[in-house]
Amino acid sequence: VEINGKRIKSQIIKVLQNRGITTKEEIEKFLNPSLKSLHNPYLFEDMKYAVKIIKDAIQNKKRVLIYGDYDCDGVTSTYLLYFTLKKILPVSYYIPNRFKDGYGLNLEILKKLIDSFDILITVDTGISAVNEISYLKEKGKMVILTDHHEPKDVLPKADAIINPKLKGCSYPFKGLSGVGVAFKLLHALKISGLDIKLAELLDVVAIGTIADIMPLVDENRIIARFGLDIL
Repeated sequence: VEINGKRIKSQIIKVLQNRGITTKEEIEKFLNPSLKSLHNPYLFEDMKYAVKIIKDAIQNKKRVLIYGDYDCDGVTSTYLLYFTLKKILPVSYYIPNRFKDGYGLNLEILKKLIDSFDILITVDTGISAVNEISYLKEKGKMVILTDHHEPKDVLPKADAIINPKLKGCSYPFKGLSGVGVAFKLLHALKISGLDIKLAELLDVVAIGTIADIMPLVDENRIIARFGLDIL
């Protein structure tokens, strides 16, 4: 079979078709991943609000706390945002202890940290934290929620929710990891004019994506392909 001038063995085509990759365009994208094929991050419904909050924070030197998770996806998500934003913002992070704090936002931890930040950004967590985020809003904090887990019927009242699985979200790829979603936030910030070298971050994104056993198709395949080059 010939695709874009290249001969591809029919056995390979059959394997791809068995996995739902059927058209010539899909096969070409799968076999030859390109950074140009990354989707527009502004297809996330609340992305414009998240970018506005962060750019306002830069201008007014507001303090940001990144709240992550203790697994590999959560740690790489936290590192990704911390490493990038610390160059332009007063930023700190908190990764919960698996045994002492439990999974997700912990209200008691937030109460202890409440005076240390103006904006909370969650990574790989938060989509079920209705009560915890209500507490933060009562205290006058801004909240950007980035997550990839399935939303419940009732959503937290965050200022921006970035999650491809939100009902009605037009983002075309639903299989991102938590670090993949955090990466898309940085992608949007780059488009908005910030000097962020996205390609140099892909090793971290690849580690979290692969460790969280995400399907290596679409954007995840691009992330893994170029992230492994950096590694």
